Amino acid sequence: MICVHKELLGLDSHLIYDGDKYMFSRDVPVKSWVLGAPSRQNTRGFSTILECLKCEISAFPPEQYIKAWSEIRGKGTKNIRWHMALPEHVFQKQLSEALGQLWLILKDPDNSYYFNELRVERELTQTMSRATVSIKKIKSILKQEDEIKTRSLKKFVPEDDTLAPKTIYSHSSSVTGRLSVSDGPNILTLNKKYRKIFESRHGKEGAVIQIDLVSLEPRIALMISEKEAPVDIYDTIMKDVLNGSATREDTKIATLGCLYGMSHFTLDKKISNSLNSKDILEKVRRYFCIKKIESRLQDEVNKKGFIVNFYGRKIFSQEALVNHFIQSTGVDVSLLCFSSLLLDLKNHGVKLDPIYIIHDALVLDIKNEDINTIDRLVKKGLTAPGFNQKFYAKCSKFNEV
Repeated sequence: MICVHKELLGLDSHLIYDGDKYMFSRDVPVKSWVLGAPSRQNTRGFSTILECLKCEISAFPPEQYIKAWSEIRGKGTKNIRWHMALPEHVFQKQLSEALGQLWLILKDPDNSYYFNELRVERELTQTMSRATVSIKKIKSILKQEDEIKTRSLKKFVPEDDTLAPKTIYSHSSSVTGRLSVSDGPNILTLNKKYRKIFESRHGKEGAVIQIDLVSLEPRIALMISEKEAPVDIYDTIMKDVLNGSATREDTKIATLGCLYGMSHFTLDKKISNSLNSKDILEKVRRYFCIKKIESRLQDEVNKKGFIVNFYGRKIFSQEALVNHFIQSTGVDVSLLCFSSLLLDLKNHGVKLDPIYIIHDALVLDIKNEDINTIDRLVKKGLTAPGFNQKFYAKCSKFNEV
């Protein structure tokens, strides 16, 4: 069901379309998908989906009328009653075309990800609470450090209490769906040394912790190759794949380099001089079945012009296919794991405030009395739909540098 918001129409009621007939409603139906939602925070708004799909529909209202009325009013087009401002045939034609196009998008099986998994992920990012910060610590840092370096820190300054402004995430700004911040303080780029500004809203009886997914992208690469993913992937590669010839740090660099498409020339500059970068990279590639994954993705892009990740998100890129596929799948796995974990914690009676997501980490404001329950559930491993293996995670203090 599609709902055209009354603010877009300039009416007193919302227009509802079920693919067959039209009707009006004073309220937005709970399970409808909304066109013209006044807030981008609406988890069922169409705008984010259209941006992810890089899809344009027939403009409503038509651009030329928006421009004309903006010039006439001199103060934008908000609150214009478009059913009266547009010629009747234009109003009906443009609205009918837009709804028809949206209906096709909604009912296309290839787009199911955007109305299922992505909806869950949008609900998660939009339910983040505002973080408690120490104004005293922020002022102290701002006084001591260079203004340019602390520019991002200033956005965390509370407006009227001890809570930082809300961080708004975007799911559509990157080719893989990797989160970015569209408004508010940018926790994704905040220097780790400034994390000491965060405090628990429970004072000394609480703590701010983070839950990190361990070796997420290598784990996904093994799982999609239908291999058993060990708890410590780097240790396994170091001992069983490279036969102990490389250190753990060099093994980690080679593993991530393999998944990111690094050449052996580049790898050679990043690992110990005594190691044969070409040989190491080839062994790691074989372990992850990279050639097989590359071949499948290349066939897909040749047929469609794009690839889709594990869950069906479309990736409109013809470069770095393996990297994009794994990174995009990792974004979904992280958010779906965290969504499932929060539900599990709620069912165990844990009361907490999720405050940030930093890619493959979830930041929580908790009571000290719940730390053992949280740690126990996290150590069991997190789950994501479609995968029959657990994703391992660890807990740590967020605001300790």
